[in-house]
Amino acid sequence: MAQTLDFTGAFELRRPGDTSAQPPVLTFSASGQITIPDGALPTPAPPGPVPGSLGSRVRLGAFVYRGIPGTDGSGDPWDPNPHFELEKALGRRLSPVSCFLGWDTDFPAAQFAAYGDRDLLISWHPDVPPAADILAGRWNTYLDRWATAVDRYNGGQVYIRLMPEMNGSWSRWSPAYTGSNPMGITSTTMYVQVWRYVVSRVRARTTRVKWVFCPNITDEPAWDGNRLEQFYPGNTYVDVLGFDGYNWGDSGAGTHLWTPFADLLGKPQGGASRSIYDRLAALRVSVPIWVCEFGCKEPARDDGKQVVTSTAVTAGLAPPSPTYSKARWYADALRLTGFDRLTTLVAFDVMKERDWRLQSSPDVVAAIAANLAV
Repeated sequence: MAQTLDFTGAFELRRPGDTSAQPPVLTFSASGQITIPDGALPTPAPPGPVPGSLGSRVRLGAFVYRGIPGTDGSGDPWDPNPHFELEKALGRRLSPVSCFLGWDTDFPAAQFAAYGDRDLLISWHPDVPPAADILAGRWNTYLDRWATAVDRYNGGQVYIRLMPEMNGSWSRWSPAYTGSNPMGITSTTMYVQVWRYVVSRVRARTTRVKWVFCPNITDEPAWDGNRLEQFYPGNTYVDVLGFDGYNWGDSGAGTHLWTPFADLLGKPQGGASRSIYDRLAALRVSVPIWVCEFGCKEPARDDGKQVVTSTAVTAGLAPPSPTYSKARWYADALRLTGFDRLTTLVAFDVMKERDWRLQSSPDVVAAIAANLAV
């Protein structure tokens, strides 16, 4: 049917063939109504994600924690309410629920029960035992107890990313680790031995676990013996491929640059010859690829982590970048097409090195909700 529309504005009349540089014949203001015949206007695009885009098919999970000392203040690490509050803000169910556990903790089934049938993504850090003790069987009792508890768990699917970011020198299970209390893994071969030992021991007591191989997006340092491919434990021991990667924004020290999600995923980073997506896809065909941690700087302000001492507060080195938009970064990410094996994105929803939170500004929440189907 015909539509009647109101109009108002300033108008210019020009002769046919006149350019915009030539003065108009007549300038005037007018307002009124105009009737548009049926079919004369294009049909507006329906709201929601772009068909075929990541936002139309991937699921979104999150690590939501408001209790990291020195960042968000103190809090209960097992409080599920921040997760549910984020779900409410986005109008989406967030699964998997991401968390971090050390080997000083048994499987916390009672705490996980609060998340119902949502899947779990557990970053499992053997931050207590030396690698040699694991391989010698001295942690078998712990592994058996842990596996038995998982087998009895009545919630969603349990995914474990064992010893993640192994190609980063900050991880104590990396051969390149130079910090205190190293795990004693001296080569990628030994890393593979520990991975296979743990997976085999747990699988002997439960089939409830899927194992996620999750390197950092870049090899740090990028040398032979620390390439992510060299840590791969083999198809028999891996169910999901994943990686961690962030847009750190433009840092004052010049060590980071604003990076679109499409570049994180699809362009070589850190001197590599191939993108992280292509590197993972080449390890094994057919299994899903996840982004197990990701986030974007809040460019509206300096959101770098401040270093506080007794005498001074050091700036965060993440100055405002008014030419960029965090909302647009997430919208563009969810509008991407291709990357067919990518099935799951897991947001690191914490104010830490940067303000990675999805609720750092209302427009970010709106952009995600508008471009995410499930």
